[in-house]
Amino acid sequence: MAPTASGRRTRRTPGVDYQRYSRLGKRNADQLRTLDAQSERNAEIAADSGVELIDSYVDEGKSGGSNDREGLQAALARIESGEARALIVARLSRLGRSVVGIQEVVKRVTDAGGYIVFGDIGRIDGTSHMGKMMVSVLGAFAELELDLAREHSLDSRTNAIASGIPIMGRVPFGYLRPSRKLEVDPIKGPAVTEAYAMRASGATWTAISTYIKEATGVHQPPNALRRMLSNPTYLGQVRSGSDLVCHDAHTALVDQATFDAVQAAPQLRPYRKHESLLAGLMTCASCGQRMTFHMLKMKNGQPYPTYYCQRHSSHGVCPAPVTISARAADEAVTDSFRAWSRQQPSAVGDPADVVELAEAEDAVAAAEGELTAWVSSPISSALDEAVYVAATADRQNAVDAARDRLRQLRAAKRVTQLAVDADAMWDDLTNSQRRTFIASAVDRITVHPTTRRGPSKFDDRATIAWRKA
Repeated sequence: MAPTASGRRTRRTPGVDYQRYSRLGKRNADQLRTLDAQSERNAEIAADSGVELIDSYVDEGKSGGSNDREGLQAALARIESGEARALIVARLSRLGRSVVGIQEVVKRVTDAGGYIVFGDIGRIDGTSHMGKMMVSVLGAFAELELDLAREHSLDSRTNAIASGIPIMGRVPFGYLRPSRKLEVDPIKGPAVTEAYAMRASGATWTAISTYIKEATGVHQPPNALRRMLSNPTYLGQVRSGSDLVCHDAHTALVDQATFDAVQAAPQLRPYRKHESLLAGLMTCASCGQRMTFHMLKMKNGQPYPTYYCQRHSSHGVCPAPVTISARAADEAVTDSFRAWSRQQPSAVGDPADVVELAEAEDAVAAAEGELTAWVSSPISSALDEAVYVAATADRQNAVDAARDRLRQLRAAKRVTQLAVDADAMWDDLTNSQRRTFIASAVDRITVHPTTRRGPSKFDDRATIAWRKA
């Protein structure tokens, strides 16, 4: 309630306030570009206009050239639902930078029976001719200001690139930036040059990572190296987008021929469903069923590979299905396998028994691969449920029979151990070859439900049992 001259209190109009911050439009608090300054100003406007703010909406880092802004749409939805009647904005330019866009917002608010109060021009009556004209004129100025800001930004970037000045938030590994231009780091720079030469000659990413660590003391994992050695900055270039490029801006750490050879070499590829390392090899502790591979998508659009229990099986519904990061599981199981492999003796026993054991291990891997391929196949969703369950059971039975045969041979101990030096060749193996090694060596990988919220380590949730001689 707001007090009147007679001392009585009047009901305040429910309203929402909206704030927008964009990097392009940032100036200072006096010009109401920052969110804190806008929030304070909006509170003052609401108090002076007899509006009680019931909620606040913000769009940070969003351009005013489009109305496709989450905060703005949420604020408008509150007004169109009737929960609020007033929209408070510090300045018209914070609402938008497009005449059409501003007019659209004013029309939506007006059609819903509400109104907008701007800190720089006051309350707008979107139904009157004068109000419509004011919105159009001021919106045109806001749009012009945005165009000028964009033009100024383009001019600044063009001049910087033409002068060989990089536009980047982080200095690439191997360079220093004591002034405006890049200079070669005396220790890391030569290491980057050698890394290019190693990769062009066929060295593995792990070998290059080891070399970088020894030469510079900085650990660069394979994925980081792959991205790093694809950066054209090492050719001596600076660029902004695909159009603005300056060659010979600084000292290059690699020549064009070596750079092209590295890009043409086989690269680390992203996860693919049929190439997952452990699908079908891990078991859900809650129901005993095999876990399969699934690629989730994060809110930011980035892929997130996982292994998960499918919940439903011929045995019923899993009481507590588990899901775990594929990257974490692959890394932990790989490390465990390589450690196990290094401890295994050579094969000891009759050659015929060694061959029989090897064939039995291959049969297990083939049966498990068939089961995994069937479960992951898109055709399974098109089949009748009874047919699908029966076919899945047949493949599971084949896996169980192959494993039983392998256990019998191992229990007979006619062969002390069947092992190859998998650890020494691991970095040069394909994912399919790595999976074959792991499948032949593991008895069981069991994943338990997490007991806490948030990320958890694989080792805290899983048990791995490798076969014994």
